[in-house]
Amino acid sequence: MEIRNLITFLQVAERKSFTKAAEILGYSQSTVSSQIKQLEMELNAPLFERINHKVILTEKGKTILKYAQQIVNISEEIQNGISDIDNGEGTVRFAMAPSICELMLGQTFMTFHRMHPKIMVKILSAETDQ
Repeated sequence: MEIRNLITFLQVAERKSFTKAAEILGYSQSTVSSQIKQLEMELNAPLFERINHKVILTEKGKTILKYAQQIVNISEEIQNGISDIDNGEGTVRFAMAPSICELMLGQTFMTFHRMHPKIMVKILSAETDQ
């Protein structure tokens, strides 16, 4: 089961329209229809009744709705949690030989700084006996 299909399902259920869901999601109406059909096949149950260009959740659709909301919410929490880790902040201190300092101050440090601008890096040039 794909998260994107559940997101599409939630949009269709909220808007009661495949076309309106497609507009919100930036998909074609046929893509929305295809994703809903995939989900219905996976679950072996119709999720919507289609009546005069409006869609109404079936009983199975109503049951799936609460689970779909929970799954999508958990997925977003995971993504937010990971992005918080990736965008950490603080200070990292290194003590290293002068020859390695030159390497760190070059392209490697600049790449790291672009990826993690909130992390301060302090480099101390020191010999191994220090």
